[in-house]
Amino acid sequence: MNRNTFLFRSTGSQRLLLATLASLALSGACSDDDATVVPPVDLTLQITSLDGEAPEAESALRCDGLGVEVAISPASGFTLRPLHACGSSNRCGYVHLDALDADDNVLGSVDSVTTFGLLELPQAALAQLAAVRAVLLRGIDGEPVTNADRSEVAARVDVSRSAPSSCEAQGMGGQGQGGQGQGGSASGGPGEAGATSAGATTGGAASGGAGGSPTAEQGGAGGTPSEPNAGSGGA
Repeated sequence: MNRNTFLFRSTGSQRLLLATLASLALSGACSDDDATVVPPVDLTLQITSLDGEAPEAESALRCDGLGVEVAISPASGFTLRPLHACGSSNRCGYVHLDALDADDNVLGSVDSVTTFGLLELPQAALAQLAAVRAVLLRGIDGEPVTNADRSEVAARVDVSRSAPSSCEAQGMGGQGQGGQGQGGSASGGPGEAGATSAGATTGGAASGGAGGSPTAEQGGAGGTPSEPNAGSGGA
């Protein structure tokens, strides 16, 4: 009887010991898993150039828009994709660019799934441009991407560039040159008035960018009518 009691107690102790060892092994495994979890790397965003030059450059602004180049670091830490194309990933999305005036009012915006965006602004807005802001937005909901400290991944640069005096004048520069070509071919004797008129009509129909071509055509047209005039004078 005592022997059986001893065997029962020994078996119970062994089971308890095995359970304790198993519990320790499981807790150790969980601790190892927790130690290998790596938090997401903080992202940084930088505006690297405006119209292909350093942001602080004082070059004149262009009428066809302001090209903004950004850099995301680390590049492997964020995937550029459009809104609603990222599944459930918080490290996926697009670049949002704002053109700001001196009071931080938005003059124009653009979204880009590359590291380049073109801010197209009317001439009045170009004259008010004071800064450019870039921010990473999540593709899952369009909200700003944040780092571990809940700060937004964004960048901003001040812009001190002069605006063009007239964007319309820049677009019509070729037509002005065409007008000069017509004026040169219009010089001739009184008997060439009909040819000059025809030459001016031909030059007017041509585009401003091809202002040089109508000049040659008009010169030829001006010379042809002069031969009949000379013949009639001799008669």
